[in-house]
Amino acid sequence: MKKTLLLLVFVSISLSLFSQVGIGTETPTAMLDVSGKVRIRNVPVDNSPIISDSIMVVDGNGYVQAASASSISNLISFVRAKASSSASLLNVTLLSGWNKIAFDSEDIDYHDDYDSTTDYVFTAPRKGVYSIYARYEVSVSSLLSASIVSLGIFKKVGTANPTLVIDNSATVAALLGTTVNTREVQTLLELNAGEKIYFGAQTPLNLTVLSSSASKSYFTIIQVR
Repeated sequence: MKKTLLLLVFVSISLSLFSQVGIGTETPTAMLDVSGKVRIRNVPVDNSPIISDSIMVVDGNGYVQAASASSISNLISFVRAKASSSASLLNVTLLSGWNKIAFDSEDIDYHDDYDSTTDYVFTAPRKGVYSIYARYEVSVSSLLSASIVSLGIFKKVGTANPTLVIDNSATVAALLGTTVNTREVQTLLELNAGEKIYFGAQTPLNLTVLSSSASKSYFTIIQVR
């Protein structure tokens, strides 16, 4: 009798240890499967380095997992690129009168989202909101007539032609000698994965980037959401 009772207790404990419990569902698929809102009261605080860097995430199937905060932030796009010695204008027409700027030296690019060697284009890795800023410093010399100097941000979707999102344009008066001219643009833009960002300039023919201040011609793109 005692042996039978001990066997029943052992089987009962084994079933309780290995069974799945469902709350709000009759078909649990995990050790604890909750269908509905979850509320946790009186969460203890632990400021140790390991705990402070850990957050709780839910995957696409609803499973709860622990992840480091740094691993989540590393999914966000951060890019900064500048001109190495001169931000040359490529013979690639974005719109009438606009040519693409070749920012060819990267300072920051966590996920290789920007092509700084051939196409000079940023490709959005995922859908989100991006903060985009660009600065272009040039020297203008011996203009015989007033000319427009512009800096623009262009967006390209699929195979469609690039569209001008925002620009900063101003007329440079006729002059003798050389003067420095700077343009800046900044915007917030919602992009889908795969959409592309170019930078373009509209300039007279005798305009070049100052070699001594090439690093002052740069752009930054930061995913903010």
